[in-house]
Amino acid sequence: MSVSVPATPRHRLRDILFCASLGCLCFIRRWFDLEILQVRGLDFYRSGPRDPTLLAATLLSSSILGLVFWLLAQWVRRADNPRLTAVARCVTLLVIVYSTESMRRYWNSEFRLIDWTSNGILIALEFGLAIGAGMTVTGNTRILHVARSLVLPAGWLIPVMLIDFLWGHPKNQPSAFQARRGLTPLPARSAAGKSSARVVWLLFDEFDQHLAFDERPAGLHLSELDRLRSESLVANRVLQTANATVIAVPSLLSGQAFEVTQPMDSRTLWVQPAGSGAFWDWRDQPNVFQQARRWGANTSLVGWQLPYCRLIGDSLVHCFDQPGGHPAHALLREIQASEEGVWAFSRFLFYMQTQNFMDLFRPLEEAVSPDIRDAFVQRRQLRQFLAIRDRAYQEIADPQMGFVFVHFPTPHMFAIYDRHRADFALSPDTNYLDNLALVDRAVGEIRAALERAGLWESTTLMITSDHAVRPAMWHGRYNWDAAFERLIGPGASRTVPFILKLPRQHEGTVYEPPVSNVAAAQLSLATLSGEVVTPQQAAAWLTRQGSRPLVSER
Repeated sequence: MSVSVPATPRHRLRDILFCASLGCLCFIRRWFDLEILQVRGLDFYRSGPRDPTLLAATLLSSSILGLVFWLLAQWVRRADNPRLTAVARCVTLLVIVYSTESMRRYWNSEFRLIDWTSNGILIALEFGLAIGAGMTVTGNTRILHVARSLVLPAGWLIPVMLIDFLWGHPKNQPSAFQARRGLTPLPARSAAGKSSARVVWLLFDEFDQHLAFDERPAGLHLSELDRLRSESLVANRVLQTANATVIAVPSLLSGQAFEVTQPMDSRTLWVQPAGSGAFWDWRDQPNVFQQARRWGANTSLVGWQLPYCRLIGDSLVHCFDQPGGHPAHALLREIQASEEGVWAFSRFLFYMQTQNFMDLFRPLEEAVSPDIRDAFVQRRQLRQFLAIRDRAYQEIADPQMGFVFVHFPTPHMFAIYDRHRADFALSPDTNYLDNLALVDRAVGEIRAALERAGLWESTTLMITSDHAVRPAMWHGRYNWDAAFERLIGPGASRTVPFILKLPRQHEGTVYEPPVSNVAAAQLSLATLSGEVVTPQQAAAWLTRQGSRPLVSER
């Protein structure tokens, strides 16, 4: 038994399904993003529950484009012009070629690893479709019919993604993204029997020893850092703890090297200690704030990138964070969509379609689409820096806080400062060196804040980083130019700055032996407890750590 459908309704139904599927295919990058966003571990970098705006905007954009395709198809059908019909068929196949090539390029950029098998299949498919486009001009529609059958399944993206978003995954309640309740402030530290010294630990993300100090380029002036180094203990051969923030910072705060970390959800980070085959919840590992609290210090954290307050907020009196500074590309689109709204982001998606199309005719290193994404990250990073800076200066100058840790999002790319204008700037023409100048400015402002509060002489100030600059990550991207590439040279540095200004210290000391940066946590506690009060004691303490294995790049 079969169901017979009159010719005209059947053609219309087929046209509707095909045009809807073709509209979805043109936005395949965003559908791919939506699939990636189902991964539960991405909640680690979110500030709240999954936002539906990206899905809504993609649905709206796909539907609008599908409607346009359908209207054009009806116009061509009514015109009943063989030449116009041939052109329409040719254009249809070229649109499929464009969508396939756009998807191929996006996969390569997203995973930063070319799968030659998948690329070969897609290129062969594009080549066949291009041949088919030429054949339609002569009236041969064999490949067109095959292409239509291949495109139709794309229409299922709409119901599949709706079901997946609404029912396919457990919803996170807003409480899963709330900070853990902080500790009650303690009275003056004298009650705990310890000295009144306080510690301010500044971590500047991606702060590179080689570029900042060892081989500083001409024209880069870091007067505040040089001034501080002249009255501090400086270690010139401190090896980064790891090559990624999500590994390095937990290692630093726990005082032990982790080999691997795995974000599991909004409140869980699994860590694998070096030499161990087991994973542990980072919350179950000791951290510097717990020990500082036992010694009677009020602890404070202001941080970037990681959701500190959801993870260890109950080890702190004050906590402020800005998670997800540089998340996955898919999550960036979700964040941007939530900020702009459905209609504005839908317009942006159509604008991106034009740029993706034009990128097909540009050399890969001159593609505009990645720059548009990176420019959004740059704007967001400036907002995050300003929020962190303002809160950090408050905590640093608060005499009730005995142990303050601040994770700044600079000099991490992208550049948000212009050293020649000595002001914040959002430009494609600045680079990492400008962010180094911003670090120098921040250090000067922190000194001034401590001096105004009368806390400079009694404060231990420690400056370090999670990792050095990573050329492989930034090569060819926004704020990267040939001059900076020549400056970095081949390979990558793995040393980070280490500056320790002890209370009432006014003379500089240089420590040359190599040491792992993971020692910073215990050294900060040694200064807080009074075990280390002079540069000589700090140098001797570091020497004892030198017998431990150094942490290599991961």
